[in-house]
Amino acid sequence: MADTEAIDGGPPEAPSRRDSILDIAADMFVANGFHATTVRDLAEAAEMSQPTLYYHVGNKANILVLLHQSVLDVLLEPLEALAGSDRDPRDKLRRFVEVQVDAIERYRSRMIAFSRERHSLPDDLSESMNPDRDRLDAALDTILRDGMAKGVFRDVSLSSARIAIMGTLHWYAICVQPGAYRRPHEYADDFSRLIMAGLTNAPEGPLSGF
Repeated sequence: MADTEAIDGGPPEAPSRRDSILDIAADMFVANGFHATTVRDLAEAAEMSQPTLYYHVGNKANILVLLHQSVLDVLLEPLEALAGSDRDPRDKLRRFVEVQVDAIERYRSRMIAFSRERHSLPDDLSESMNPDRDRLDAALDTILRDGMAKGVFRDVSLSSARIAIMGTLHWYAICVQPGAYRRPHEYADDFSRLIMAGLTNAPEGPLSGF
């Protein structure tokens, strides 16, 4: 999978026609809003006819689904493999955060557009995405359970730990703009240290930048 390879450090392939449309749509949804952006606007920005746009991505609601699914398609395979590996739970949790930060850097507009506009989806489309979102949560839960079983992590509520970790990553996507004064790997390192300090009985050393 080209996207997975890129997340892990390999060279990304040139974007497909559909990926180019999704990037354009994400930027326009973020800048102008979902409802204010018409299919005609999207087709003109993508330099194609409206029927061609429909052929590649469907209607606007389907575009929102594709924005979300395209990110999950990149994340699920490596994170599920990571969760099932025999690496130290602390290393797995650090890598989980790093992979998510890498994805945010690549797909920030897609994530923000979906987060802001998901309420615009009909219930059936919104619910159709739950299984893959549950898989992402399950990968994190597997890492946390492994750490608790080995005595590496404190015995805390899985849902509380998951909300804290995923909430941190969500707000990173929303709040930290590209070109910020700190580099993505520095944020990933600090997030990992902060999370680890709350989960382990022996917190790590001082946070970088403090």
